Amino acid sequence: MGLDGNVHNGLIYEIARLQEANAGLSMQIAVEATHVAELQAALDSKDHDLHTADSAHIATESALATSEAQVAKGMEQIQSLQTTCDNLADEKRMLLGYVQEQAEKLLQAQAAVQQLHASHKQAIDALHVQLQTHVERIENANASAVTNQAAHDKLLQAYHITQDALVHERSGGEALRKLVQDKTSAVEHLHREVLW
Repeated sequence: MGLDGNVHNGLIYEIARLQEANAGLSMQIAVEATHVAELQAALDSKDHDLHTADSAHIATESALATSEAQVAKGMEQIQSLQTTCDNLADEKRMLLGYVQEQAEKLLQAQAAVQQLHASHKQAIDALHVQLQTHVERIENANASAVTNQAAHDKLLQAYHITQDALVHERSGGEALRKLVQDKTSAVEHLHREVLW
């Protein structure tokens, strides 16, 4: 009976010890579980941060790639604009050269026109002088013709008077015939001069 009591007590003690050990293990497990949960939470947080960082990195790389593409496109546009500016500058130089050439030709043409105008004016002035001289000659010739015509008319009148006198008198001697001949010769001579 005593042995059974010792065994019983030993079993109770062992059970109590096991229960205490189990309680300690349970507490340790709980602590470890809490620590594991904390570590898991920290790991989850780190994973989230890493995912966020990866997303940010990807977004940054995408933005950088976009920026690089935009920069490349901008450089192409700048190069295209530079080419356009160079072409426009060349066209401007060509246009300026053409305008200058046309201006020089215009000045030369104006000088030639002025010279031609001056030459024509001199020729016209000379023609006016010649025309005036010719008009004066015609006027002088007309005046001379009028004078000669008057003299001719007077001589012709004298001739008719003389002829009438000859018809009526039919005599007057050699002196009268000589006078008639002289008058006739003078009239014919004057008539030839007028016709000439």
